[in-house]
Amino acid sequence: MDKEVYVNMFANMASQIYDVMFEGNMMSVKIVYTDDYNGGMDNKKMEYAHPGDSGFDLRAQNNETGLYDIAPGGTIIIPVGIKVSIPKGTELQVRTRSGSPLKKGFVVANSPGTVDSSYTGIIGVICHNITDTLITIESGERIAQGVICPVFQVNFIEVAELDDTERGDGAYNSTGVT
Repeated sequence: MDKEVYVNMFANMASQIYDVMFEGNMMSVKIVYTDDYNGGMDNKKMEYAHPGDSGFDLRAQNNETGLYDIAPGGTIIIPVGIKVSIPKGTELQVRTRSGSPLKKGFVVANSPGTVDSSYTGIIGVICHNITDTLITIESGERIAQGVICPVFQVNFIEVAELDDTERGDGAYNSTGVT
């Protein structure tokens, strides 16, 4: 992409962010509900549970049995029955819901999973059972949350060495254990 394309893309993104933060407007995202979409007992469409929430719930889509079994220590992909078209310069992050590990015993294995703006297929959630017992997920059950986030592409510049910093190459627990 040339500079003008990037400048226009970031100007558009900045305008959308301003509108969301200061004008109360929301960014628009096109969505397709598949025939297997399941909005739960109240058949809800995609929405935020509370004003100001960063994430919205993703639910297990219908399948032949209405159930998804995850073996102890196992990992499966559960489709959520939606396709989205998100704006360029953003990604959809798929994250573990805060209560899922404690209450249900599973996590989103690659949390946060990334759905790029160029992907328009059915979204699936990679669920991993962190227990030693079988977990059953029902169709319509909330299994993850989605968050729309800005992204930046960078130009990688090869150098012989990096600039010195106070931390340097200090990695894991470099600031102490407690």
